[in-house]
Amino acid sequence: MRQHHTKVHGDPLPNRECSGCGTEFYGPKARREFCSECNPNAGEHNGNWQGAQETTTYDRCDETFTYY
Repeated sequence: MRQHHTKVHGDPLPNRECSGCGTEFYGPKARREFCSECNPNAGEHNGNWQGAQETTTYDRCDETFTYY
């Protein structure tokens, strides 16, 4: 069913539930417990975080995202 859904409908079925907010999401890594918004190691909690963010637009779909 997972393969069918991915191939025919274009997105994978959720196989994880975020421990922080309960949102279902697809995570390719088996041990992933949090969605990107609740990840305790992301953003300000990351050791590389220095408050500097940049925004860019992906030219293939025009979606904007922030990174550091």
